[in-house]
Amino acid sequence: MTDKIETVLIIGGGGFMGFYLKNEFPSKDYKVITADIKGADVEMDITNYNQVKSVLKKFRPDIISNLSGISFLPDNQRNPKLAYEVNAFGPFKLLKAVWEIGIDPFIQLISSNEVYGKNCFFPSEKRTRLNPISDYGKSKLLMEKFAKDFQRGLGLKIVIVRPFTHSGPGQNEKFIIPNFCKQVIEIKKGIRKPVLFHGDLSTERDITHVQDMAEAYRRLIEMRKIGIFNIGSGKKWSGFEILEMIRKCSGVEFTDKIDPERKRPSDIKCTLCNKVPFEKLTGWKPYYNLKDIIDGCLYHAENLKN
Repeated sequence: MTDKIETVLIIGGGGFMGFYLKNEFPSKDYKVITADIKGADVEMDITNYNQVKSVLKKFRPDIISNLSGISFLPDNQRNPKLAYEVNAFGPFKLLKAVWEIGIDPFIQLISSNEVYGKNCFFPSEKRTRLNPISDYGKSKLLMEKFAKDFQRGLGLKIVIVRPFTHSGPGQNEKFIIPNFCKQVIEIKKGIRKPVLFHGDLSTERDITHVQDMAEAYRRLIEMRKIGIFNIGSGKKWSGFEILEMIRKCSGVEFTDKIDPERKRPSDIKCTLCNKVPFEKLTGWKPYYNLKDIIDGCLYHAENLKN
């Protein structure tokens, strides 16, 4: 960190993670600007090169964190062209604009554990083979290739983050925990019958609270670490365990039933992050647990005003 107030540009700042990340930067040290297609300080579409270049010229940020992306796997499968445009070619346009304008920010790009494909149990950033099986993972791997080309060829300062699953209040209801919590609250309120619908509950995921993940992103930025980093809780839960925890936390009685539409053929059966290297490097440790995530999502679902 320097003594001056630094300008942080959070692209995709109108989304789920953007809400948490912007609150990680104290106003006495940082001026935070969010950019997104909606819900942000500045309207910007990362796929529109002229918009990206205009925003960079106007604010000339010291730090850029790109959170933009289509992260829900079925959405990537339904429209892979758009997924590649947003997840891979959007960041390419961002890096190109940075270079052409001539600014020298520290750039954080968010990739995904999906780049490992089925090799996602305790993967190593340097040794594990990258073999994505989803369009999301493939598009993120292409983004990483672009980033490495800009870093090696043009000297841009880039850190790539490979986060494992993270969740919490405010996450889109398409995702498993907020979706289950919404169904349970609707059962509690009598809006739906006492049956919760789900897909394959046997898959196991390393899950981190979004607040912890945002702190990890901020620590990497403050340390100005260049490289590739896996971030996760180091703990995994199956869909069965998540469902039972929701049942216990909510106190709502319901049965559950498989919905074939919710099953994903390309699902990776188990993910688990080795969090020790990142903890040793940064001092970061997850503070919240699965119960905290579920309690927050239940509260959010019950009190959300449509």
